[in-house]
Amino acid sequence: MNVANNELHSDLQECSLSNILEEKKAFCSTSIYTSNQKSISYFFDKVSTQECDEINIQYARAIYATASPFRMLENSFWTNFFKKIRPGWSPPNRYALSRNLLDTVYNQVNKFIQDLISQSETFVLMTDGWSCISNDSHIQIMLATPTPIYIRSIHPKENSHTGQYIFNQIVEIMEDKNVISNKRKIKAFCTDNAANMVAVWKLIENKYDWMSAYDCFSHGLNLLACDLANKNKIISETLKQNKQLIKFFKSKRSLKSIVERCSLHSLNKSFILILPVVTRWSSQFYMLQRNILLRDSLRLAVTDEKAQKYLNKHNNKKGIDLKELVLNETLLEKDGFNFQTIVPQDIITCIKKREDFVVRPIHFAANLLDPRFVGQKLNHSEMLLAEQHVFMTAENETLATDTILDELMSFKARSGIFSQDNRSYIWKLNEDCNPVTWWKAYEPTTLLNRIALILLSCNCSIASVERANKEFSLQKSK
Repeated sequence: MNVANNELHSDLQECSLSNILEEKKAFCSTSIYTSNQKSISYFFDKVSTQECDEINIQYARAIYATASPFRMLENSFWTNFFKKIRPGWSPPNRYALSRNLLDTVYNQVNKFIQDLISQSETFVLMTDGWSCISNDSHIQIMLATPTPIYIRSIHPKENSHTGQYIFNQIVEIMEDKNVISNKRKIKAFCTDNAANMVAVWKLIENKYDWMSAYDCFSHGLNLLACDLANKNKIISETLKQNKQLIKFFKSKRSLKSIVERCSLHSLNKSFILILPVVTRWSSQFYMLQRNILLRDSLRLAVTDEKAQKYLNKHNNKKGIDLKELVLNETLLEKDGFNFQTIVPQDIITCIKKREDFVVRPIHFAANLLDPRFVGQKLNHSEMLLAEQHVFMTAENETLATDTILDELMSFKARSGIFSQDNRSYIWKLNEDCNPVTWWKAYEPTTLLNRIALILLSCNCSIASVERANKEFSLQKSK
């Protein structure tokens, strides 16, 4: 028994703490285990607080920019998707997205806009009205630098859309220092040709004498195309018949399905008919293009048994036999068209009518200072209006008009500081040349440069406002 106790005591001494530490140190110094080896926790997906905040903000911006519903974020498939791509990050909930994250993103975007406004010298105030799917009226207000900047959406509610009401809203924005610190940077006001908007033009120009108000050029071209189409009976009748055909097949879900089935049979692909919109002349072209593509499908559709009862009812009501039009090819193809039915004088009258309404002195002045044109095609009265607008702008900017006159004469004659003797290459321009870049690059020290940059930076279209309307429409539902 004593021998066993002695052996146990000897073993315990060998396993003392110091011996254990020495053996551990020796083991750790071997090549099997080194201090550079990663622990298993290293391979876990970890997201720091800072990185999590950055991801949350980017995620929130994507949600806001696409007008995605918050209920989408609570869907289990989205949750599982995010767990797969980043297990260590959990998407913010609906509460965070609708409060603190929304405030953070708003402040970031607002700061970006204010920085953009502070760096720009010329703005165009643009506005356009629209109605959402729930028939609520809105008036969008934007600035162009020429990069479009969203400012405000006005909901008139029970207020009528009168010129005076819209003018009061514009003045409120003009005088708001939080929108733009120097209102004199706003040089122009661009709208469509609605009567209430036209009434605002005069009110704006009377109150802010340095501003020019004018119609959207894109809208004017659309109206010109409509005028020309209406002047020709064949064109207007063709468009009318095609629209009636499309409205007929879109009036019933079953009729729409018949066209899709027939197009799938004829073209091996399902197509839908395109109904044009009033404000987009190009949509008339796309309507005809689609109808021509689907002409065989439409022939099948009008002879379909399920469509017959609706066709008979439509023909009795409208007095037009759509089936006969489609089958006899008078709707989409006609050999007897005579261009002599388009009277040149009618075309000139339509162009003159829209030109008188759309083109203003600021457009003549911009054409004069554009190095691609230098006003070469302006007539005497148009040139006079252009020069008057240049000098009016110089007075509003408190620039020396005598210097402006000398520089303008040299620019028109391509002499003096604008001489092409030593730098003829600067006048070898193509249509794609940006006139603003030209003035910044070649004549940055002249006073005329400041006038040119103001006039040539003014947007002449409110297309960006209409695109914004389309984006806002995604946020509305019945």
